[in-house]
Amino acid sequence: MVERTRHAEIAGAGIAGLTAATALAQAGWSVRVHERGEQLREIGAGIFMWENALRVLEAIGAYDEAIDGGERNQYWEIRDERQRLLQSGWMMQGTRLFTILRSQLHKALANTAIRSGVEVVVNSRVSGATEDGTLLLESGERLKADLIVGADGVGSIV
Repeated sequence: MVERTRHAEIAGAGIAGLTAATALAQAGWSVRVHERGEQLREIGAGIFMWENALRVLEAIGAYDEAIDGGERNQYWEIRDERQRLLQSGWMMQGTRLFTILRSQLHKALANTAIRSGVEVVVNSRVSGATEDGTLLLESGERLKADLIVGADGVGSIV
């Protein structure tokens, strides 16, 4: 059992928040992730996972579950709305590219985070953070931490 000496509070239980939470927990941190929704979920269809992302998934132990049912791509193209070819290429030797469902990736990350000891709290709305390392919740609760991570989306209030 890893002794946990530092504590992190993370706003947002999406792909970034769960990945950061897992890496921190595996490095010995106690970690709590706050999700404003009633349950963990991911919106969207597919996502490309290139070599650098796949290495992260391997490092945290989420790789096998994340790519389950995905498709390994050997060739890729990017086209515009009129189907004009903008970019294309064959995968270089030693480089991987998978197309997977976002929901599958998110589920794998959530499962890995929980197995790593991350506490995930749903219905936990974050209202901000202070410079001294306090996460503020809409409920009025103030949570002190050694590290605050804002992974709550493009319009992050953290």
